[in-house]
Amino acid sequence: MARKSSRRPAAVIDCADLDKAGVLRALDAAFGLGEQFGANFDALYDGMAELIQEKGGFELELDNWSARRMTRKSAETLLAVFSELAEEFGPGHVRVRVISFRCFCYL
Repeated sequence: MARKSSRRPAAVIDCADLDKAGVLRALDAAFGLGEQFGANFDALYDGMAELIQEKGGFELELDNWSARRMTRKSAETLLAVFSELAEEFGPGHVRVRVISFRCFCYL
């Protein structure tokens, strides 16, 4: 196993109006998945697994999830990729928060 960095990469991705390809491009841009990244869910799993091995984990916030343009199946598959990574690498290595919408109230 490669040596782990003391700092985990973190990203916030605004999913508003993003389709499957857009979300995958955003993940690649945020985490630098490399030239071998094939912009599909299998390649995402492989790239994120390599990132976990190198950096010890990652944190991700998927913002405006309810405004995404992904199909339901693609959205479920994306979340399943992160769930499988968490199962494989154990607790604390994968932190993903899904934010459907934000509400601000000024009093």
